[in-house]
Amino acid sequence: MHVRAAIDLDSIRSGAFASVPGPAVTQLHEVFRAAFSAGITRIYAYATVLLLAALLVVMALPEIPLRTSNRAAPPQTSDF
Repeated sequence: MHVRAAIDLDSIRSGAFASVPGPAVTQLHEVFRAAFSAGITRIYAYATVLLLAALLVVMALPEIPLRTSNRAAPPQTSDF
């Protein structure tokens, strides 16, 4: 479903924005659309930087080999 088709400007004008002239509603719509677009762009930019930083951290972690058997480890003795 297309978003513009779902928004009925006539119902908006007859509701809370009944006293607002027609071009003002269109301008308000454009302002909200531009602000939302700028916000989403900024969020994805921050997420991309965070993703790259996390990738660098993961690549820098040392590889720890897994155990090769299920047997319990022998008890360690101390030399003290």
